[in-house]
Amino acid sequence: MIGKFDHVGIVVKDVEKAVEFYSDVLGWKLPKEGPYSEILSIDVPGEKIRYAMLSSGDTYLELIEPKEGTWLEFLEEKGEGAICELCVLVDDIEEARKSIENRGITPMDRFRQPLKGDVMSAPSGSKYFYLPIEETSGTWIEILQRAWKE
Repeated sequence: MIGKFDHVGIVVKDVEKAVEFYSDVLGWKLPKEGPYSEILSIDVPGEKIRYAMLSSGDTYLELIEPKEGTWLEFLEEKGEGAICELCVLVDDIEEARKSIENRGITPMDRFRQPLKGDVMSAPSGSKYFYLPIEETSGTWIEILQRAWKE
């Protein structure tokens, strides 16, 4: 499995304020169209976040405002602005999963538990899972297949 770097995620307390800063100061903007053109939400039992994907050209910066769950714990422990994840883009999420499992690594869900059943789906329609931090020297790595081609 060879993937391409896609984005880095940081935790923030106020996603609108963070979008304004990164847009005004660095020029990284919400895309004009497509699934990342607005602030999105995930609201499932045990996890509530709002997030924005700002484009910096070929890659993105994900700003995550957690309200409940793993990312809120991370924000409370590490503080605002802490890098919480790196994301690798793959063409085929199931092929990537098999490749990871064939190496003896168990894909993880959003709660840092072994993935049971299908990979997860994002509001954008993209599919993803995480690698266990015990295997990555403590870095939370997301493996992502976008729902669209760029």
